[in-house]
Amino acid sequence: MKAVPVWIQLSFGLTLIALIAAGTRFYSTQKKQTEQEVGTTLRITNELKAKQITAWRADQLAETIQIMESPFVSEWLAGWLMNPKPEKRKQILELFQALIKYGHYYDVLLVTIEGQIRLNVRESSGQLPSESQSVLQQSIARKKPMLTQLFTGTPDLPERLDAVAPLIIGQASQETVAGALVLVNDAREYLFPVLQFWPMSSGSAECQLVTPMGDHARIFSHRSQGEQAVTVKDVPTTSHQAISVKAALGVEGILYGKDYRGTEVVAAVQHIPDSPWSLVSKIDISEAFSHWRSKSILIIGWMAGFFVLLLMLGILLWLYYRSVHYKGLLKAERAYRDSEARYQTLFESNPQPMWVYDRETLRFLAVNDSAVHRYGYSKEEFLSMSLADICPTEDLPRLMEKVRMASSGLDESGFWTHRKKNGDLMFVEISTYTLDWKDRPAKMVLVHDVTDRLKSENELRESEERFRAVVETAPEAIMIQTGGCFAYLNPAAVSLFGAENKEQLLGKAVIEQFFPEDRELVWERMHRLNDDHQAVPLAEEKILQCDGTPVDVEALAVPFHFHGEHGALVFLRNISERKRNEQERERMSGAIEQAAEEIIICDANGIIQYVNPAFESITGYSREEAIGQNPRFLKSGSQDEAFYRDMWRTISSGGTWEGRFINRKKDGTLFTEEVSISPIRDRNGAIVNYVAVKRDISHQLHLEEEKAQLQIQLVQAQKMEAVGRLAGGVAHDFNNMLQAILGYTDLALESVHKDDFIRNDLIEVKKAAQRSVELTRQLLAFARKQPNNPKTLDINSIISGLLKMLVRLIGEDIDLVFNPGQDVWTVRMDPTQVDQILANLVVNARDAIAGTGKITIETRNVVFDDDYCSTHVDCIPGEYVQLAVSDSGRGMDKETLQHVFEPFFTTKASGEGTGLGLATVYGIVKQNDGLIHVYTEVGEGTSFRIYFPRFSETQGREILRSKPDELVGGAETIFIVEDEELILDLGVRMLNQLGYQVITAKSPEEAVLLFGSLEKKPDLLLTDVIMPEMNGPELARRLMEIRPELKCLYMSGYTADVIAHRKILEKDVHFIQKPFSIETLAAEVRAALDEIVS
Repeated sequence: MKAVPVWIQLSFGLTLIALIAAGTRFYSTQKKQTEQEVGTTLRITNELKAKQITAWRADQLAETIQIMESPFVSEWLAGWLMNPKPEKRKQILELFQALIKYGHYYDVLLVTIEGQIRLNVRESSGQLPSESQSVLQQSIARKKPMLTQLFTGTPDLPERLDAVAPLIIGQASQETVAGALVLVNDAREYLFPVLQFWPMSSGSAECQLVTPMGDHARIFSHRSQGEQAVTVKDVPTTSHQAISVKAALGVEGILYGKDYRGTEVVAAVQHIPDSPWSLVSKIDISEAFSHWRSKSILIIGWMAGFFVLLLMLGILLWLYYRSVHYKGLLKAERAYRDSEARYQTLFESNPQPMWVYDRETLRFLAVNDSAVHRYGYSKEEFLSMSLADICPTEDLPRLMEKVRMASSGLDESGFWTHRKKNGDLMFVEISTYTLDWKDRPAKMVLVHDVTDRLKSENELRESEERFRAVVETAPEAIMIQTGGCFAYLNPAAVSLFGAENKEQLLGKAVIEQFFPEDRELVWERMHRLNDDHQAVPLAEEKILQCDGTPVDVEALAVPFHFHGEHGALVFLRNISERKRNEQERERMSGAIEQAAEEIIICDANGIIQYVNPAFESITGYSREEAIGQNPRFLKSGSQDEAFYRDMWRTISSGGTWEGRFINRKKDGTLFTEEVSISPIRDRNGAIVNYVAVKRDISHQLHLEEEKAQLQIQLVQAQKMEAVGRLAGGVAHDFNNMLQAILGYTDLALESVHKDDFIRNDLIEVKKAAQRSVELTRQLLAFARKQPNNPKTLDINSIISGLLKMLVRLIGEDIDLVFNPGQDVWTVRMDPTQVDQILANLVVNARDAIAGTGKITIETRNVVFDDDYCSTHVDCIPGEYVQLAVSDSGRGMDKETLQHVFEPFFTTKASGEGTGLGLATVYGIVKQNDGLIHVYTEVGEGTSFRIYFPRFSETQGREILRSKPDELVGGAETIFIVEDEELILDLGVRMLNQLGYQVITAKSPEEAVLLFGSLEKKPDLLLTDVIMPEMNGPELARRLMEIRPELKCLYMSGYTADVIAHRKILEKDVHFIQKPFSIETLAAEVRAALDEIVS
């Protein structure tokens, strides 16, 4: 057998290599081409559906925006929510029915901000679904319309999508959402038909809407073939191979993976703009590439046959390539027919009118069934017509221009008017796409019917016109400003500005019509409106009328578009009258609120409706505690029921009642008020309120009572003083007569024999005279003219030494108790006077006790201040030692107490007393500058409390000097300051006579200026203590800052104790009291210069 020729082997090898290379390439090319065809079909289908869904969503939002941006519609619907009047309900339902009819909605809902359905056409109630509720809250928070997710609803509405429009009222700073309008869409009406449409017959093709839902992707699908119901599936995001999961994660394009069934599919994925949706158009790989698999098996078979028939390659090679060539042409033809069939199916089954027209002749080349249905022409009639046949004559020039200027590719041709076969006009929105149709330049047109939408817009425009008419006739001033100038004014605004007509203001700067002080604020508000497009809150401003008259207004403004310009809609209300009334009320209210008297206003039943601050400060009750109560809570019980009945009878009959109340404060204290109560009548004369004006006179009554008490004390003191003077004079004269009686009686006794019967008579006369001497001594003590020998005493020691004698005076049936105070201060008085006081008081106490009883003697230190002394006559503030004698006797009544210290007054039986004991005590106390107070109750005993001034060592300080036979002077320089010119001259003469050099000043200010200018500084300052500009000690401190070694001598008409008590002059300083003699002045000046103080 011959070997195979080399050329045959080479031919076989080259043919085999070529066959393998050609087969591999052919296989890859065919597969890629098939994939591109499948991908192109899916992408075109997906893009078309995506565009339709996007346009549908945009329509939904556009309608909600138009409703929300109409302030009149928002105010109208919000007003019904707050005040649901039946007549408005009918009008609103008519609007809703129009929206449903022309917008193809399932229902229109008016809801509160909480999602409560208040009104809808289908008359359902309750809350919005949770999906709509969530979007409602987001829409309210963002204050803009929003669409909900596609979600499952009720059996009547299986799948729905809601458009939510918040109803915004008010201005930017006070903008509020009163509720929302919800447009309910039935997905079955438009959305799912779009999903269901598929351009060719398929057993597995399907369009899905995929929405991310957190941990899963939700799929809404409607199979293109067979199934009628919508399928809703949730696929976990962990299923990474699932096409729906990839779409939910934002992946787009042609994808290969598994669907929710777990089946391998190829899909086109595209995100729907301005939505959470992704559109997935998919088909099973097994179906999409079924034709390709058959073809690939055939190719493999051919390759195998060539391997088997390799020897016949030479013969069959030409036939093979020829067969391949023809089969390629057949395949291309088939692919073209398949593609054309697919596009034809997409074209014919689209729910929107579509056609293809010749760009040169404008004749229709193809139309779909939707166009036939919408326009009323049959397909044959359409194909015999051109675009000019459905376009109104007036639009033909624009049509021709549009066709001439049309570019290739996708073109949005805008809005057009088309005429149907029946003559009706239809408003449409056109989208065109340039293509070749059977080798002719053509355009494919997609028509969107917007007649209903434009009709709704026209109705809305007509509604706005009606509202404009309302604005023109509104009683409130309404104006529009753009660019800071008047652009519109209604008649009320023209009148408010005082213009003759609106042309007088149109175009004029708005700012010029406002009060100068308000222009900065108005300019800022206009900036916010015009530049920032923000509403401004209600504000009170002042405008200027054309004649310059200022007018107070309330201004409210919101951003507003007017003739394409940004501006503001402004509402103005004249509040001049209200401002005047408010100012009048403020003045009235201020007067009542700041009045010192209490003012109470009650209703006709006596219930408190108002109290002013004076009521709160006086009674202690707050306004909140008083309002709503009857004033009887202030009653103290001091007035009986008849008192109040008389008061109510007076005021309820229309009269004014005046009188006094004794009421009780919140802290329980009583207070007295002068009250005037008057009724307040309405226009009909009926009593509607009572007003009470009350003044607290408790302090005034207290002062009057204190004044009366002081008056009584003063009268009593003056009476006692007069009685004392009388008693002193009588005693003095009576002593002279007694001296004669006693002298002559003694002489008579010396001359009478002791047995003479007249001697006894003379002795009785002498005894009677001696008793009279004792009485005159007591009268002199009462008159404070009794000579005494004062000493510094420890009163506790004195009393202790007298206790035995006092016990003998009172007897054994009465207990005598002495309670000495601790560290009792010393006093200065005659010790025998202490004996007299105690003897008289203890005997008086003994006589007041019937049977057994108790007498107590006490001592202690006390201090009287200015407040105490202001209510007690003859009291000087300072330190005192108290001596108190108290008994448990029968006490005294008020009448007895008024005369208790009068000479010869006694309540004892005749012969049991002289009536001079307490008068003597009173005289001794007054002689020693003391005080005596009596406290007594009938049946409860009596307490006499005596106060002697404390005696201190400083009071005993005396200038150690002897009275020289001649005046002692000196040569030093003395600076005398005195505001009384007469005293100043006298001082200069006295000091000059004593040999001193004298410099004078009439006031402290003059003294300071003069002292600073002196070359030789004075040695001593002699100054008055009390002067107008500054006192003496302050002047001395100022001068001592210049000369620290300056010595001072103070003089005053007050005593040193009084000045020290007033804290003007310190203790241990040199002081001379006016008037003084030259001898006293010489001694004090010398002592101050020499600093000789004991």
